[in-house]
Amino acid sequence: LELTDAGNRALVHAREILHRAAVMQEAMTPFHGRSATKTLSVGYIPTVLPGFLAHALRIFHQQHDGLRIQIVEMMPREQVEALREGRLDLALLGMPWPTLKKDFAVRAILRVPMAIVISSDHALAARRTLDLAELKNEPFVSFHEDQFPGRPKLLKTMFQRASIAPKVVAKAKSFSELLGLVATGRGVAIAPADLDQFPHFGVIFIKLKRPKLTLVSSALWKKERQTPELLSFINIMVERTDEESQMGYHSFTAS
Repeated sequence: LELTDAGNRALVHAREILHRAAVMQEAMTPFHGRSATKTLSVGYIPTVLPGFLAHALRIFHQQHDGLRIQIVEMMPREQVEALREGRLDLALLGMPWPTLKKDFAVRAILRVPMAIVISSDHALAARRTLDLAELKNEPFVSFHEDQFPGRPKLLKTMFQRASIAPKVVAKAKSFSELLGLVATGRGVAIAPADLDQFPHFGVIFIKLKRPKLTLVSSALWKKERQTPELLSFINIMVERTDEESQMGYHSFTAS
């Protein structure tokens, strides 16, 4: 028996949902049975939860017993809209596009290298590293501008650095959709390397050798909504990623 293309796509989503549910449950354990008088609303993209966000939630609650953090998974554009409308106190949206620095306070949390994402049955799946120029004849899957502003432009910049002009055949509006499109052979993709923390059946992550590009995963907030508790939470996330860097840990393991 074999899964159909639709079944493979559904499997990618199902594995991701189960994984994220388990991480969420672990992260929220310290909050069970405790009361809180204040709430801090934090938006996040799914790649940050199993890394620095889950750790920061545990540490922060140990230090601020009277404050509850409510986390809400949102795509980058949705987080920015929620910040503007006051529905979020803090956004963890990956790499912010340049215009956001005019309206929000920004602090870098983690530097994440980009990686090549290909299907596990691809001819290059056994490689440990790849130059982008080696994929000049491959169809590409990209992130959609609607949910990931600035990402298509970033991809275009990388293509220019590699002196290639490949065809983008599909645009994904979520991380799981991107993995599903690659797994079913629709094309290859360039994505943040920490995406490999999620279940990715049928997909291989390969280190991008040239050109090198690092995304700066950042925190955004409105200066007028800044509080000591908000800054404390941000500092905990930064300290966590600094510790991992000093110990030589990294979220990406080349396949």
